[in-house]
Amino acid sequence: MSNFFLFVLLCCGPAGTICSEPIRIACLGDGITSGKLASGDRRNNGSYPSQLQLLLGSAYEVTNYAVDGVGVLKRGYRPIWDHILAASEAQPDVVVVMLGTNDAINTGSPWPSREFTSDYISLIRVFQNLSSNPEVLVVQPPPCYQDGVYGGHNQTIINKLLPSILPQIARSSGLRPPIDIFGSFMAHCPQLVVSTCDLMGGVFHNDALHPNDEGYRLIAMSLATAILGSAPNASSLRALQPVAPIASNVPVLPCVAVALGLAGIVAAVLVVKAFRSSPKTARTCSPEDESSLLSMQENEF
Repeated sequence: MSNFFLFVLLCCGPAGTICSEPIRIACLGDGITSGKLASGDRRNNGSYPSQLQLLLGSAYEVTNYAVDGVGVLKRGYRPIWDHILAASEAQPDVVVVMLGTNDAINTGSPWPSREFTSDYISLIRVFQNLSSNPEVLVVQPPPCYQDGVYGGHNQTIINKLLPSILPQIARSSGLRPPIDIFGSFMAHCPQLVVSTCDLMGGVFHNDALHPNDEGYRLIAMSLATAILGSAPNASSLRALQPVAPIASNVPVLPCVAVALGLAGIVAAVLVVKAFRSSPKTARTCSPEDESSLLSMQENEF
């Protein structure tokens, strides 16, 4: 168990009487983190960081540093490197990174897998080197349910390459295995057809990249379970905003809301079971591991 999670267990348990300041959690990412297509004011309602704050409670302070359209690649369309100053200056205790989706757009062929790997490792190191010594959590983004959406997102890169590369990046950086949001969505919606997945899109959208409120709830549940070491309790679940109703005058029945909440718990427990199966190793990236990663051949399509 890492020093951070041991600290949370000993100091910020149910009593919450020892910690004088909240545990600071910085969420880095793109539109999936900012909460695109979430209901209401996405940063203060349906986004996963907003729902994560409700699940964790006042012992934690979750801040959303997401910027729509950003990616890891330094020479990409909108590099996240231009937007990390505020998050690093906050000296967070936990850094959640969910990126890669926008690195799969208009990158040409072959896809620069070595460059992506190098830039991602460098990004992790920026936060590992902070004086707050944060725990960095890498997250596998949700699947892309339609090839070529939003001007050219490559479904093969998002659904095939990222799930194979991100675990290597995490291991090379001395991190735990990525939180497998991709696997959770695929378990619930195995057919890569956006119209069949009730976790994707918004009330008036048929979106293939961004979740709806329930999809963001699944992400928040998975992260809360990973951070707390167990699924959030019933009182935390009640703190979540109700699911945004579809354009209809028919009210959402309480039993439906309860069923959705239970489904989120089950999915989150499955995610964290795999996440916690491997103990955290040293934070430093060994020369052998980094050399192995950077020697990967370019992926062609």
